[in-house]
Amino acid sequence: MPSKKFYPLVAAGLGAGMAAGFAAYAHLINHRSAMAELCDAYVASTGQKLALTDKSLFQRSVERHREANQREYHVTHKLRCLHFEEKRGAVKTYHLGLTGSNTRAVLYLHGGAFLRQITNQQWSFVDKISWYTGAEVVVPLYPLAPDHVYLDAYDAILPVYRDLLNRYGADAITLLGDSAGGGLAAGFAEWLAQLGMDQPGHTVLVSPLLDLTFSNPEIDKYRQSDRALGVNGLREAGRLWAGEAAADSQQDYRISPLMGDVSQLRNVTVFVGGREILYPDVEAFCIKLRDEGALDRMVLDENQGHDWPLFPTPEARHALRQICRIVNGRTQE
Repeated sequence: MPSKKFYPLVAAGLGAGMAAGFAAYAHLINHRSAMAELCDAYVASTGQKLALTDKSLFQRSVERHREANQREYHVTHKLRCLHFEEKRGAVKTYHLGLTGSNTRAVLYLHGGAFLRQITNQQWSFVDKISWYTGAEVVVPLYPLAPDHVYLDAYDAILPVYRDLLNRYGADAITLLGDSAGGGLAAGFAEWLAQLGMDQPGHTVLVSPLLDLTFSNPEIDKYRQSDRALGVNGLREAGRLWAGEAAADSQQDYRISPLMGDVSQLRNVTVFVGGREILYPDVEAFCIKLRDEGALDRMVLDENQGHDWPLFPTPEARHALRQICRIVNGRTQE
């Protein structure tokens, strides 16, 4: 008869074997870490893509976000960096890592399909950036659809950027955004050029949403591999973001920055996954940037999905180190 230690040892051995097999599958088949594989499975399990695909679920999601956005927002995620909030009119802005001796700053615009408020995952992302770089990270909770449109957001962000310009100077500022916030950051940079204002020293876009018309035929190739995003829901979110003049406004560079003039942008770095529906537009945008001498680099991981630098994976940690180097003005590895 086996001893009492036999079965726990067998279970441990089976568990270790399964973990090793899963890691081998992730590495050999999907060419990414086991943690990236788990994160991809988690994203698929959340139903986020279904809510951006099914019309009735999307409408319910819109109303749920409307109710949430009307409530007073408070940070619930535990942050390592000291932070405080201020209010300019109806817009709340958070400052992370402000010490009085900061020499660099980050203006961060969060993603969320222009509907959802900043998440704990995004707070963790910017908290790490501030912690590792010593930069002040400023997070404006810009107005969101469906109760607000893109013009409201631009008007809310502009005074925050002006304040950073006055305190740090353009060269010490990094404009950072992910997903819908990445598209907003790109459009904001193009708008700064139209206003004749200084560009930030660096702009970092993570899986940016750059064209709300979704007219690029190459997008269809990525619908199945993208576990997070759906074209139909994002297109509808874009109509809400554009407002009453949706048919015309979606061609506006402030909504679809891919349509805009990028000649005045500088030092732009773009992170994107090769399994997301936004990749074709990101590639086209980077070609425009490169042609104008504005592209620092495009960081493509062909085996990752949407917003991959925000996840707790080895690949994301490497991306975070690159972003921190950019924030600190050291772009060469």
